[in-house]
Amino acid sequence: MADRELRLSNHALHLSFNYFDRFLSRMQCGERSLQLVSTACMWVAAKVDGSTKTASQLEELTGIERRDIIE
Repeated sequence: MADRELRLSNHALHLSFNYFDRFLSRMQCGERSLQLVSTACMWVAAKVDGSTKTASQLEELTGIERRDIIE
């Protein structure tokens, strides 16, 4: 995956960290679910920031589909 990268705006990046921190402060998350949680946080932050292309790239980079994030 070194040849592909995800470019989040500074705003979206800060939002995703904020969402991730807030989620983990309220819910316990197993090690296996961390990638899904972090991807969901980035996906939501990209949507809030208006980066629809970035949200699509998340699917491609992580292999986690949008339907899995939304569920």
